Amino acid sequence: MYDVSCVNKQVKGCEIHLEEEKQFALEWVKSIRFSGTRSEGDEAVANDSLKGGLNKRMDMSAIPFNLGFYFDENLREVPLSKAEMMKGIEFLKKQIPIFQNDKNEVAKIYGLMGVYLRIVKELEESKKYLRLAIQTYESTSNDNSLFVNKLRLAHTYQWQKDFYTSNQMFK
Repeated sequence: MYDVSCVNKQVKGCEIHLEEEKQFALEWVKSIRFSGTRSEGDEAVANDSLKGGLNKRMDMSAIPFNLGFYFDENLREVPLSKAEMMKGIEFLKKQIPIFQNDKNEVAKIYGLMGVYLRIVKELEESKKYLRLAIQTYESTSNDNSLFVNKLRLAHTYQWQKDFYTSNQMFK
């Protein structure tokens, strides 16, 4: 879908150059770099998260590996360092027992692992952890995170070119 509004209201139409617009948007998105260490609003983090336990949050800034990525020409995430991202995934895996008493935190870790596994093209593993995130969130009242992880799983199906499944999930 493409939405345009003309600045000059005296003109009866707008001349749109879709290829130029597409190229501009592609270059803009590709220029975005993510550090992989951002906190998401209500997912507040505790400074001592590595000690774990109930009411503690996974502190993304405590992950000692580069989880940054950029977008390629197909608008797919590409790790700045695949080796670092793989180490970050292993680090996240080791956090699961620490947060075992908090279903939301465990599900959050599963979801993050699913995303990073997709980015490093471990698509079957990505689906496995995203399904675990979805299963865990289904047993909580965290509908927003459940929705987010379903979208993440649909994106993994897209990467596998299983458009039928991804489209069904997006609906």
